Amino acid sequence: MDVFGNNMDTRALSHKFWDGYQWQPSVQDLENLGDNYGGPPGAVSGNTSIMDIFTVGRDSSLQHKYFDGTAWKPSETEMDILSDSGVLDIGFAPSATSWAPGRLDIFSRGTDGTLLHKYFDGSSWGPSYTGLEDLGGDMLTGSAAISWGPNRNDIFAVELLTGLVHKYWDGSNWSDWEDLGAGSLFYETPAVVSWAENRLDVFAINSDGSLTHAYWDGSQWKIEDLGGSKLTGTVAAVSWAVGRIDIVALGQDAGYYYKYFDGSNWSDWFPKGGSFSSAPSVVSCKTFFQGFPLHINILFGLSLSLFEVADT
Repeated sequence: MDVFGNNMDTRALSHKFWDGYQWQPSVQDLENLGDNYGGPPGAVSGNTSIMDIFTVGRDSSLQHKYFDGTAWKPSETEMDILSDSGVLDIGFAPSATSWAPGRLDIFSRGTDGTLLHKYFDGSSWGPSYTGLEDLGGDMLTGSAAISWGPNRNDIFAVELLTGLVHKYWDGSNWSDWEDLGAGSLFYETPAVVSWAENRLDVFAINSDGSLTHAYWDGSQWKIEDLGGSKLTGTVAAVSWAVGRIDIVALGQDAGYYYKYFDGSNWSDWFPKGGSFSSAPSVVSCKTFFQGFPLHINILFGLSLSLFEVADT
């Protein structure tokens, strides 16, 4: 498990990882991957032992580094520059997908509020080494991207005047942006998971602090209100099995709140306490015991919290 974040004071890109036995470089220390970077990082792993990290630099350019299984490239503390300066919004983390070994798709909010796209086809960057493809949109928040199969990408964002919107790549063409009809005001980046081919679950926190769930069941979009009281930021979601979703959100009281779907019903919201200043991120190592995970990892900033998940 690898965790990345930016130091608030130095803007250093920091890294910490669990090697299966212990935290590295130590329990307390962080690995410095370079200083003077800008926005929050986005990470993706398309192959075993291979990781790609993307961030928006202080000059609003797209920056990239990768771990090839042995060392960080182009170096421990340097980044490749993949766009001109002044084109990306430093306040939003790039989102990335990989639908095949060696394939990368990166999405980031432009300074004009549109969505910009870059891809790596296994041998070269497109549409050019420093070029970005404009996917349109009007005053979008940061994007949430996912791929549920080869040659497929689904992108979700909040459009200022429309609400929750969606765009997809079908292997040949990009669709137009579609309004999912959630009918609420949203301000933060949505979250998306997929537990199977042609299944999508999208979550966004409303302006009133409740959570909206939009899901594609293979034939149509459906919308439901998942409640919650005074949630804020971006919800974190993970699916570790068909029909299973776990979500964690930050409350305005600075505590974390947890909710899950068991394949038939949603649980209540469970307070998990704490005093945090940032939205969580969540992953699952997919370790099962009698059909249930032994634990789910909740990542916030560069700290880690573990809690048990019961089967009730």
